[in-house]
This record gives sequence, structure tokens and C-alpha cells, in this order.
Amino acid sequence: MIRGAMSNDGTSFIRKQIFLSLGLFFSCSNLGAMCPQTVGPITASDGTWTVVSRIGQATNVIQSQICAIAPSSAGITDLSCSFTFGQTDVGGGNIYNIVSPGTYCMAQNITFTAGTAIRVNSSDVTIEMKGHTLSGGSNANTLGIGLGASVQNVTIQNGIIERLAGSFPTGGVGIIDQISNASQTLKNITIQNMSFNNNSVAAIGLNGSNSSTIFDVDGAFIENCDAYNSGRINVQGYSATVQNCEMYDNRSGVLSGIFLTGPSGGALIANDFLIQDCIVTCSFGIGLDGSGIQIQRVQNGAISNCMVMGGREPAIGAAGFTNMVISDCVSQGAVTHAFQINNPGVGLNPNANATLTIERCVAEASSTGFEINNGLNTTYAAVNIVDCIAEFNGVFGFVFNNATTVNWGNINVKGCSALGNGSVGFLVNSGAVAAVITDIVFENCVAQKNRGDGFQLSIFTPGGLIRDVVFRDCVAQANSSSVFSYGDGFSVGYAPFQVNGGHIFGVSCLNCVSQQNARDGFSFGLTTTFCKVLDSCAMLNTGTGFTNLGGTTNAFISNVALFNTAADYSGLAAVDTIVSRASNLSAVTGRSNTST
Repeated sequence: MIRGAMSNDGTSFIRKQIFLSLGLFFSCSNLGAMCPQTVGPITASDGTWTVVSRIGQATNVIQSQICAIAPSSAGITDLSCSFTFGQTDVGGGNIYNIVSPGTYCMAQNITFTAGTAIRVNSSDVTIEMKGHTLSGGSNANTLGIGLGASVQNVTIQNGIIERLAGSFPTGGVGIIDQISNASQTLKNITIQNMSFNNNSVAAIGLNGSNSSTIFDVDGAFIENCDAYNSGRINVQGYSATVQNCEMYDNRSGVLSGIFLTGPSGGALIANDFLIQDCIVTCSFGIGLDGSGIQIQRVQNGAISNCMVMGGREPAIGAAGFTNMVISDCVSQGAVTHAFQINNPGVGLNPNANATLTIERCVAEASSTGFEINNGLNTTYAAVNIVDCIAEFNGVFGFVFNNATTVNWGNINVKGCSALGNGSVGFLVNSGAVAAVITDIVFENCVAQKNRGDGFQLSIFTPGGLIRDVVFRDCVAQANSSSVFSYGDGFSVGYAPFQVNGGHIFGVSCLNCVSQQNARDGFSFGLTTTFCKVLDSCAMLNTGTGFTNLGGTTNAFISNVALFNTAADYSGLAAVDTIVSRASNLSAVTGRSNTST
């Protein structure tokens, strides 16, 4: 085999070109026998070499040429490195300034005391840390690696950056942009196989170190990184991928997690953001400590196969997007929202439609499980929530809230479960004057053992409107009361904060079951019209099976009410449509759609 490096003690190396020129084939283990005598040292440009045998003393010329020079184990540059640097280049407040393309290798662990340890002012640069540690020694105003001057094609890999202190942008950040004007954009930045420990602000902060400028990154790829007690990975720009990263933060006041955001300039937006296979653990003290994983101001965004434990504002979230998919993610123990989606289209056309899909996700033991908000005069073209679980959250399981005058519709919730939450399982809320929510389908969903209504439609502000809502093959079971609700299975316009100035119409409950709830099975409030309950069952509820509390022109068709404590039916007006089940159902027929 042709060897690029040879050793007679496990550490020494011989330059590749010697062997290439000689065409030698032999084993490294033979070198000691071939070169039995060390004569003296010589110095070459890339290290100290040792003369081990004089020419002519060996048995043949080739052996003599090999043995003429052999390297010592100290100070030798790896053959893949263009340059090496160490403690003397960086320590004592020096800046190791990279101004030429090439691969720059760390030769040893480095501790420095002030300023930026390494500054990259050239494109086409790789910093190979070779498993070494760059440490600020917990000194104030220390930064690890700075990127500036619109550099492109920079890779930073295989090392540890730790104990950086200070505040943004002068300290406490492992890898940071360092720019001077608004026209500068970093391109194709790769950060991989890195660890960040005990830094006071952020692991990676490519988000505009000078807040007065417009700063962007066009293409960031961050992979196989971890951070302990070091804040967030933050990228602002046009496209970015973060994958297989772990963030373990327990510092109060530090913005944590992974945060990707579009450009800062006006209507500019990012093209593609992806966060996948990541874990964020947030164990905060007090204060507003930021989200676990969040994407905003992007055309196409995706968060996949991620877990956030702890966190707030929210644990997993998105805002200002055209298309967003969140799949196979878990959020546990968020201080506020496990999943929160806000203001689609921000940074785009103000009236742009956006699509949102959340599938196979779990929100557990947080304040609210899933909250989808529509606001700032933007709206969604479609919202799809599929096979998601909200369980044991302090307040709501699923919330759909319209806080703008723009109509919001086409919401599809399929195969979802709300279990053991502190208030309403599934809540649709019109929360602004003239806010309209329309065209909503709940299919094959279950609300069970929540301390509030199972399913609730409510209007919080006078003038709001909810219309054309379908509950199909849904179950509400064993839900109890709370300050937000009375404990109904299906509550349509009848809640503590429902106002008479709002209107709900066109609601259908098809083949649904409501049982063992603390109050009514199916409850319709004062402002409901043209609603219907068809082929549904209300049984063993503490209140009434089916009740219409002052609404008009509602229909109750082919339903069954059995063993409800207060009554099976109550409050059905003459203008309501009441149609019994077929007479061949014998004993059941007597209780079908019969007013008490």
C-alpha cells in the first residue's frame, strides 16, 4: 500500500510525496528496523524532522532515502491542513485572523481571555478543530468564531466551544456573524459535529450582530451539534437546515432552543427552513426565556421528528409563513403553549393565504396543547390537524381562535384526541369584533375527561360569527366543569364567556356520542340557528341529553337519549324540527327526540 503517513512510534509522520516519488510498498512496522540509528534533528517548514541514518549506511538507496528524514511527533501539520494554529496564535487576547482560503486546523486546546478568538474574513475556508476545545475561560466579552465581510463557503467542524461570557453582540456566543453594513450576506455556512458548553448567550448566533443593519444568511446547514447551558441556535436569512441537534439549557434569562427567521428587511422572506430530528430541553428559572423550536417569515417551513421538554412562547411554533408542516413532534411541560401557530402570511402579501398541517404530534403537560391563531388581517387557505394528541395540559387541548375581521375557514381536524386537560378539549373561538370562523370539520375526534366542555364553539366578542361547523363520528365522554365551561359534551354557543351579540349557525353533529359529562350532552345557546343533531346519542349525562337554550329553528333528528339525570330533552321550541327514530326500534323509540 502507498502510505500518506508512516510511523515508527505511532506518532511520527513522513511526507506523502516521498513515498509517491519512490513508489514504495511496505508496512509502517518495518520502519524501525529499516532506520535503526537516530543521528540528529533538522527543521522543515511544516515541523521538526530527525535524521535517523546517513545515506549509504542502509543496505540500498531506497531505504537510505526513506531513512534520511523522518518526522518527530510534535508540531507536524496534518497533510489535509493548509495551516495550523494553536495557543500562541489566539491566547492572551490575540485574534487569529483568517484572510486566505484553505483548511485551518487546531493543533491543541486553546484558552483565550478577551475579544473574538478566530475571525473568518475569507471565503472558501474550513476550520477543522480536530476534537479540540476553544475556551473563553468565563472571561467577559469573549466570542468564539466570528464570520464577516460576506464570506461564502465556510465550514466549521469537529470541536468544542465553551465558557464564553458577556452579552450580545460583544460576548457569550460560540459562532457569530460580524458584519459592518446592510449589504453583507453570508452564503453557504456549514457547522457540524460541534459542542457548545456554558456560553452565556447563544451557541450559534447568525442573526445580525449589528442590530442596525439588515443581515441575512443565504444557505446555512447545521448538523450533529449539541449545546449545554448555552442558549439557542439562531439563524436569520433565506434558507437554513438544522438537523440532529440537541440543546440542553437550564439558564434563566437565556433565549433557548432553535430559532429560524426570515430576512429582516420589509417584505423579504425566507425560501425554505427545515428543523428535523432535534431535541430541546429547557429547564428555566423565571422570566421570558423564548421558544424551544420556532420558524417564522418563510415560504416553506417544516419541523419534523423533534422533541421539546419545557420551554415557552411556545415550545414548538411558527409565524408568518406560506406553507408549514409540523409532523411527528412531541412537546412536554411547556410553560405556556406546547404548539402555537400565529399570524400566517406576516412578511408576505398581507392578505396571502397560507396552508398549515400538523400531524402525528403530541402536546402533553403544558399550559395549552395546540393553539392556532388567525390575526393581523391574514388568513389560512387550509388548516389540517391530523392524528394529534393533547393530554393533561393545564388549560385547553386544542384552540382555534380568530382575532381579526378577515374570515377564517377550511379547518379540518381528524383523528385527534383531547384527554385530561384542565379546561375545554376542543375550542373554536371568535375573539374579535366581526371575526368570522367558517367551514370547520371535526371528524373521528375524542374529548375525554377534560375539566371543561369536550367540544365548544363560543363567541367572546359581540359581532363575531361561527358558521358551518361539522362534528362527524366524534365522542365526548366524562368531561367536567371549569371556569371556562359548564362541562357539556358538545357546547354550541353556551359557555360562561359566550355573548349574545354573536351568532352561530349551520352546526351539524352527525353520528356523535356524548356520555357521562358533568352537564348536558348536546347544548345549544341563545344565538344558535339552523343547527342540527342527527343520528347521535346522549346518555348518562348529569344534565340534559339534548337541550336548546333559547336558540331557534334547530333540528334534532333520529337521535337517542338515555338515562340522563336532569332530562333527556329540554327547551326544544315549537320552531325546532323534531323527528323520531324509526318505530321498529321499539323501546328506544319512546325516548327518541321526546321533549321533557
